[in-house]
Amino acid sequence: MHFILVERRLSFTRAENGEVEQARIELRYARIGGWEADSRSEAKGSMSAGYSRRLNTVSLAKDKVDGTTGAVFLTMQGGIPRGVRIGTYLMNEIVVWAKHWPDAKVQHIALVPGQAVDDDDRQTRNAFWRKFGLTLHFDDADERGGHSLPMKASELTPCRTWTANIAVIPLLKFAAQQQAAWNIERQRNDRLNNHAQASEAERQAQRRHPFLWAWKVFYQTRIEPFLGRFFALALLAGLTYGLGRSLSWWG
Repeated sequence: MHFILVERRLSFTRAENGEVEQARIELRYARIGGWEADSRSEAKGSMSAGYSRRLNTVSLAKDKVDGTTGAVFLTMQGGIPRGVRIGTYLMNEIVVWAKHWPDAKVQHIALVPGQAVDDDDRQTRNAFWRKFGLTLHFDDADERGGHSLPMKASELTPCRTWTANIAVIPLLKFAAQQQAAWNIERQRNDRLNNHAQASEAERQAQRRHPFLWAWKVFYQTRIEPFLGRFFALALLAGLTYGLGRSLSWWG
């Protein structure tokens, strides 16, 4: 199980009539804890997007809307494993945000050949954009370089495949869960410490009084079970005798 902390930063400016002139969203992510194979590396990064009312354009790949192309590099820093769908989750948040301006044009996405070093990278990148509704145009038959075709924000398609293996937990709830887990672990450690202290006290007693300890062990393992059976038989005999007297089985 992996824990990724995501911080959402929103900013905007308004015109005198109250309409949004420019808007920006930034999603910062950071790994909480580490993996055994990559415990020393940092795992953090960000994805951002922007909106311009003057250009009537949203950018999915950068917060500066200037009519030029933008690109998203899906290689996560710090060894965040592929296939966790963190990138899908973050881009879905951006797409949902961008659809607040349905008539806005979507700024072209650049498909950089450097993102498609091998077939696996190429297929992952192209499938990533297609599942959000983008139509891609390529400059080569291998689909390594190109750009997205013009479209409106209303045509973007939110993608929730990330829900198959990602659960979004509010920060306060997550902190409460971690505190509860810590309390349970502390209680467990306290019980183990108490048991260890009792064992150490028993060991010290054995060293100080070995013959007394030997007698205690002999009594608990040999005599005490016999006495238990003896008293049980005596009790049973007493009950039988009392029942027999009450039923006049004997005089």
